[in-house]
Amino acid sequence: RNSYLSPDERQKAPLLYQTLKELATVFSSTKNFDSGALEKAKKTLTENGFKIDYLTVCDPNSLLSLIEFQPKFVILIAAYLG
Repeated sequence: RNSYLSPDERQKAPLLYQTLKELATVFSSTKNFDSGALEKAKKTLTENGFKIDYLTVCDPNSLLSLIEFQPKFVILIAAYLG
């Protein structure tokens, strides 16, 4: 799908993975699913041209949204670029 991106968008595309990795690091180190960190991530991505449908932290088995910290979690995102 990256073949549909412009050269500029291809340079921005890795920001998605980078942002998810940073969120995982923040959540793991603070042991807190800080909504401020999620909002900051959304802002960073949208300022770089991503259109975000959702960005959430979920239980890896049920995929239900998590409010309280659990050591095992997944960060799910649906986003478009280009």
